[in-house]
Amino acid sequence: MVVPYNPHMGGGSSHGNGSGPDSWSKTGVIAGVVGAIAAVVAILVAVLIAAGDHDSGAQTASKAAPASAPNVEADTTPQSGDAGPQCSAAQVAAGWGPERERFTLASSAPHPVFNSISDNDVFGNEFDFVSVKDANDTDEGGWCDSIEAADGDVLWLRLYVENSASDLLADDNWEGTGMALDTRARFEVQTERSTRVEVTGFVTSSTTQPMEIWDGIEVISPDVIRLDPVNGSEILYSNAHGNGIDLNYDLWSPTGTPLGYEQLDGRMRPGYQYSVYVFAKVRVTAVG
Repeated sequence: MVVPYNPHMGGGSSHGNGSGPDSWSKTGVIAGVVGAIAAVVAILVAVLIAAGDHDSGAQTASKAAPASAPNVEADTTPQSGDAGPQCSAAQVAAGWGPERERFTLASSAPHPVFNSISDNDVFGNEFDFVSVKDANDTDEGGWCDSIEAADGDVLWLRLYVENSASDLLADDNWEGTGMALDTRARFEVQTERSTRVEVTGFVTSSTTQPMEIWDGIEVISPDVIRLDPVNGSEILYSNAHGNGIDLNYDLWSPTGTPLGYEQLDGRMRPGYQYSVYVFAKVRVTAVG
């Protein structure tokens, strides 16, 4: 703020050697204006810094790219049909759950929660996180929720896991209230033999809200079938492990198998770049 001229400050003639009141008023005004500009700049800088430090709940743009889904290797087992398994438009009974709040890239969760971003730039709607495809299809796409298959076909299952909490809720030491701990995944295959067999994928954690989520796919066949897990096909991919980490057969058990980004330690940090993909195969067998 410019200080107003005070006629009682200084002395001598107003036309003297520059030390009088008139000279003071000019230099004072100049100094005051400079000071005022500096003050405004300081305020603007402070506002910008505050805005930059403010946690808007968003996942930052630098973390907006999920781990790329690998082009899984083709299965060498001969397929029963000429065209092989094909995606179906049939409605899947095994949907996702439980009902939970939807978040977005611009406004992510204030607490750890899995697969709750509805506008994932690459993956899409994270609530629909389990999918299936023909194991001979090595193209990037082709994943669906319902697939038509026949005796002898081999299918890939895919399960996506992403901690949808704000990036600012965990630090580079992997500590903070946004960390998902004791994270595990499992596949549950319908035991009842039918022409429509479901597989449900589950993800659990001791610190997420909710502590368990699920989603499912369906295999449709003209024959009554069962689905047999292919032992040794279980693998996890992340940006830290582009060649994958082998999982074990516990993926098919009631307790599941631990997940992780760099290690299978159950720790999942918020942010798309720390997401993981779990893959496993099932074989279609006709039973009469």
